[in-house]
Amino acid sequence: MGIRQRLDAGFVAGGTHPTNAYEVADYAIAAELIRRRLATTVLPISAANRFPDLRAVPLNPPLTWTLCLASSAAKTNGRAVKALIDTITTITRHVDH
Repeated sequence: MGIRQRLDAGFVAGGTHPTNAYEVADYAIAAELIRRRLATTVLPISAANRFPDLRAVPLNPPLTWTLCLASSAAKTNGRAVKALIDTITTITRHVDH
């Protein structure tokens, strides 16, 4: 299930049915809509931390989403893939703590 579907299901489970006036694919655009008081949004904490001028309110209960990295089963992972795995693992450990 994608993040949008998880959010929608979470809102329904909480008895809330938000109106989606905007749907953007860029965090900076979402932040600008918030600054202009045209929207609120749900962001991962790693993205929310990029905008210290905006107020972050943690979701309760928190929404979790498991990400997986897929690579070719037929080929050995090269240095670039290994570097990406290391980066994601490092970021994940940082965000979880």
